[in-house]
Amino acid sequence: MFFFGVGFDASNKGNQKCFPIAVRYFDEKQGVCNRIIDFYEDADESAIKMSQEISNRISEHGLMLSQISSYTADNTNSNFGKKNSVYVHLRAENPTLVKSNCCAHVLHNSCKSGMNSMSIDIEMLIIKVFNYFSNSAKRVSHLKEFFHFVDIEYNNLLRHVPTRWLSIKPAIERLLRNLPAVVSYFSSVDDCPAFIKKYLLGSSESDKQTLLVELYLHFSLHLADVFHKAVLSLEKNDLTVCEVYTVMKNLKMQLEQRMGESFFGYKVTQTLNKLNDLFTGEGKVCENDFKHVYEVCVNYLCKWFDFSDSNVFALMNCITLENSPQFSKILKLVETLGLEEKLNMDDMCSEVVEIVNLFSGEGGEKLKVTLQSKTIPERWVYITGLIGPEKLKNILMVLKFVLSIFPSNAYTERVFSIMAIKWRDDRNRSSVDLIKNELFVYFNYDENCKEFHKKVLLNNKLLQMASSSDKYL
Repeated sequence: MFFFGVGFDASNKGNQKCFPIAVRYFDEKQGVCNRIIDFYEDADESAIKMSQEISNRISEHGLMLSQISSYTADNTNSNFGKKNSVYVHLRAENPTLVKSNCCAHVLHNSCKSGMNSMSIDIEMLIIKVFNYFSNSAKRVSHLKEFFHFVDIEYNNLLRHVPTRWLSIKPAIERLLRNLPAVVSYFSSVDDCPAFIKKYLLGSSESDKQTLLVELYLHFSLHLADVFHKAVLSLEKNDLTVCEVYTVMKNLKMQLEQRMGESFFGYKVTQTLNKLNDLFTGEGKVCENDFKHVYEVCVNYLCKWFDFSDSNVFALMNCITLENSPQFSKILKLVETLGLEEKLNMDDMCSEVVEIVNLFSGEGGEKLKVTLQSKTIPERWVYITGLIGPEKLKNILMVLKFVLSIFPSNAYTERVFSIMAIKWRDDRNRSSVDLIKNELFVYFNYDENCKEFHKKVLLNNKLLQMASSSDKYL
């Protein structure tokens, strides 16, 4: 039985709404593979229409809905609403379909919620400061004079896009590096925007306000860095759904430990001491504010992610091959996923015993060392090579189901990044089909240039089509 996970998303190119359909599957020889199977345009974003398009386009490739292991998309109501959503319509046709929300979106929104609860809106401050200079060469030229005045090397301010997962941290870093020059600039101009004047300069004690802004920037950077690392983990192409629960739980523990120990970052501690020396009592107010931010972040995570041991993603940890697998845990996973009718459970027990034997004795210790340097899919490819796929039929079916689940929607989101490169302004008359085929080549071909060239030379049909005049019609 062949299983694959579906990744889905939507984005605009001008007034055109585009939808890529991505798939992930596990092969016992290649490991995990990510591919795009379709890319289309449609103005209708209703849940029923999107689910119909997914069903129809999957069927056109000779695949069946019963083979879909999971549905992964961003966490909108149209995708995962309880009554009318793409997931609900697909699950009506496939009862074993796993709902795989995008945890990267959850992390982004958690960090955003925490920062929004602070008394100084750092995110808006970054956006306002960047926008003030972004379209004025005269203002930038004037700003450079203040960099020279405070003896700091000039660096462009970075743009923060609120919907981008990873743009907030570098934008904060850059504003912090440029802060003395930026503060000096706005202190000297008459047209300083009201928001920047209020939060960057303050109404009366400008030294105090500058110190507070620096403090909040350092804390925001510390918070963003914690989330930044977690999001990068979820975005890895070789990450599997078996590791998602660990990433999420570790992040929650990081935040709870910092909240319990009142640790807000080393730079924050230094700035707090400086603030307390100059303005008695101000530091305590800020500390309470920062603790509240941690609390908001943790509460948001708990609301949108199940941290209980019964979460199906927690159960998937049993097939990571960190240690010898346990049949009882694999059995519980199979029952939770509803796969028991598709497997021979007695034979699967024998297959687990075969794997357990590999982990025993001196050879088992060497095997653990060998597996440590490999990703989870690579570990199973290695084990399958040692035992043979014909002796692991049931385990491989479980693996093909679980490892085909996208750990986040990052792969599908990445399609739009490449689309923007291919479908740039000087190619704005390109058809959707042309961009679709270029995306297919980019994402679906693993060969290097030499291998691809050799492959083309051996394809007579392709050579004939390339040399014909039909391509100009």
